[in-house]
Amino acid sequence: MKRLREDGSAAKRWGVWRGIFAALVTPMRSDGTLDVRTLESLVDRLIREGVHGLVPLGSTGEFYALSPDERQRVLRATLGAAAGRVPVVAGANAGATRDVNRHYLTRMRLRAHHHQDTTKENAFHGSLLFHLVAGR
Repeated sequence: MKRLREDGSAAKRWGVWRGIFAALVTPMRSDGTLDVRTLESLVDRLIREGVHGLVPLGSTGEFYALSPDERQRVLRATLGAAAGRVPVVAGANAGATRDVNRHYLTRMRLRAHHHQDTTKENAFHGSLLFHLVAGR
């Protein structure tokens, strides 16, 4: 696993994703608030143990149960704790295209990575979102 991180170049290292990408759970406190400290600790531990990337806000991360503010806090905390050591491929899942678009824009603004799917359906959806974002 270490071979994938030896050169120190993020661009070279992340040109082709391979290895283990851990789908993150979103830790919550008993009062229902986001537990950022535990999330940061989890991210650091997974990286130290050798994962090659992190996937916050997917279906494992309870994206559907988080407010837009909580989603942004999860992404910021994950990116901060990862500190460029591994790629962070954030989910932009939602029940409506307008919400996917908003989450996608947040991901782009915070410089999280995104998955490039090769299926025609997902390529079409991505193209549609791009045109919505670009106003075309």
